[in-house]
Amino acid sequence: MEYDVLVVEVHLPGQRPFNFGVLLVDPVVNQLHARFASDLSLVTGEDVEVIREMPTLLTSMAAESGASGLFAHLEDTASNVIRVGDRRIVVAEDPVSAVSRAYAAYVAIP
Repeated sequence: MEYDVLVVEVHLPGQRPFNFGVLLVDPVVNQLHARFASDLSLVTGEDVEVIREMPTLLTSMAAESGASGLFAHLEDTASNVIRVGDRRIVVAEDPVSAVSRAYAAYVAIP
């Protein structure tokens, strides 16, 4: 099955941007699946708490508007510290496998 994926990027002033996580829509139930980096050593100062809370915020937003609604919102408005790239397609048997595959491809550092 094909799944839409967004890569969540962090762009902090004076620091190199990095991919922080992946968001995936399960089109069957419009449910969000997500995985985020736990190592925030690239984030300094007061931004650490903001970035640390981002997964909770995004999950909450998806619960309110559905995963597709969250994707549309991020694609329209995320343009400052938190950005998303173009949608990507990941092929996998299920959404859990797809989000793991996307994370390995776009976020995890070998």
